[in-house]
Amino acid sequence: MFNLIFYGLHFFLFGYGWHSQASSFIVATNTKLAALNGLKFSVWTSRGAGLVLAFDGGLILIPMLRNIIKVVRPKLTWLFPADENIWFHRQVAYSMAFWAMVHTTAHYVNFINVERTQVRKQIALQIHYTQPGGITGHFMLLIMLLMYTTASQKIRTQCFEAFWYTHHLAFFFMLGLYTHAALKWRHISGLFTSDGQAGIQAVVYQLLPLLLLLEHGPTQVTMTLCQCSRMLIVLVPGLDSTDKARAFQIRINCLEPFGVY
Repeated sequence: MFNLIFYGLHFFLFGYGWHSQASSFIVATNTKLAALNGLKFSVWTSRGAGLVLAFDGGLILIPMLRNIIKVVRPKLTWLFPADENIWFHRQVAYSMAFWAMVHTTAHYVNFINVERTQVRKQIALQIHYTQPGGITGHFMLLIMLLMYTTASQKIRTQCFEAFWYTHHLAFFFMLGLYTHAALKWRHISGLFTSDGQAGIQAVVYQLLPLLLLLEHGPTQVTMTLCQCSRMLIVLVPGLDSTDKARAFQIRINCLEPFGVY
């Protein structure tokens, strides 16, 4: 059921983005991009994949918001794998990696064809490195490269600090996602706009989860090594008004492919 809904929704959004751009041949839905429809499949693909990435960009943070998970879990367990929030976070990350590849490849084809046809009086290098879309796009690709590389199991277990600190780059990734092609168009919160009217919705959809994630600020966490089936006692002073420490018992799951830190 989850796979059907999750992947079905992604392909639906891709199809909607494709159709929304392609339909400007007949209906003026995206007037500022209508001239690019001469490029046909590559621009339609980039638009569809961009809409999916906008959706995943807001979705990927939700599994890490434990307070929200606690509220959602009793009611939507059948739909949302709240007990496997890290696993769900990874599935969204894998989806973002795939659609980022589709989106980027389609845009590279767009850039080459724009230079060849001169539908806009620009060369590919200008679009790449002098316009907001190209600059923020490559910036986000660099952050994704760092985050995905350090999130691998080998690096995460051998050098957790690398994984921890590079994942804080998510803040800058979200800023890049929000400002991506800001001077042309925005496809945030499932909407296509050319005048920035979806700005408030974009903040709520993409930046608010990040602010909730950083609500409690940084914590001082030290690394420790544990063996399977052992118990880990964590003392958290100042948790409540009594300023007394509480003990939490965390049972290590033998099936998890990573350590406990």
